[in-house]
Amino acid sequence: MTAHHPIAATELRDFLKSQGWVMLDMALRDRLFVFNHPAHTKRQLVYPMDHTAPDYGEAVQRVFDKLAEITNTPARTLCSQARAVHDDVLSFHIHFAGDENSLPLGFAAALLPQAETLIKAAACTVIRPQAHHPTPGLGAGQSTD
Repeated sequence: MTAHHPIAATELRDFLKSQGWVMLDMALRDRLFVFNHPAHTKRQLVYPMDHTAPDYGEAVQRVFDKLAEITNTPARTLCSQARAVHDDVLSFHIHFAGDENSLPLGFAAALLPQAETLIKAAACTVIRPQAHHPTPGLGAGQSTD
């Protein structure tokens, strides 16, 4: 986390919820986010709801430091994960009969343009929904839209 780009309170809230932390509604009237975790009964994470609070950055840093200690994960990694909690994520799982830890270079090189085509097709589906999409004929300079 940097002073120039503090994480939004709602991003951190949603990240903590995704990690199994439970928000205490009683604290909301005091403009605080307070979280407990069933597996860590003696720990609590607290930070202000308002990013303009004088100690907002310090409180958020304390949350990441505590979480890093609890999870044995670097605070920087946790901060990156929290910032990405509202991002759309596309994951590929590749089954390969060879070495599970590597892919042939030719296969990996072919995979990237196909992934790009998939992403462009998904974007076109959002812009112009339809039941059937013809196979896109992507050439240099052409778009799927």
